[in-house]
Amino acid sequence: MPNVVKFYDKQTEEMMDYIELDNLLWLEFHGSVPENNNQWFRNWYNTIVFGMACGTTWDRLREIYVDTNQIPIINFLEDRYEVKAWYEPK
Repeated sequence: MPNVVKFYDKQTEEMMDYIELDNLLWLEFHGSVPENNNQWFRNWYNTIVFGMACGTTWDRLREIYVDTNQIPIINFLEDRYEVKAWYEPK
């Protein structure tokens, strides 16, 4: 099972920082990033990134979260980012 998950911008091929991705999600779906933000937008990191770390595909994530507010986030991320996941021994 992978333990490293990275998102790469499909246009620039730049690796994205999770905080930067989170801010983009806040902007896209909420219109602004809250001041002193201390939580992931709609808990996406703990659901979607965790799923990717477990080897879950975008389609399978859609099945898992079919009736939730995660679907637009999944679609947004899949449209814009390539995900690479791998295992690194500690």
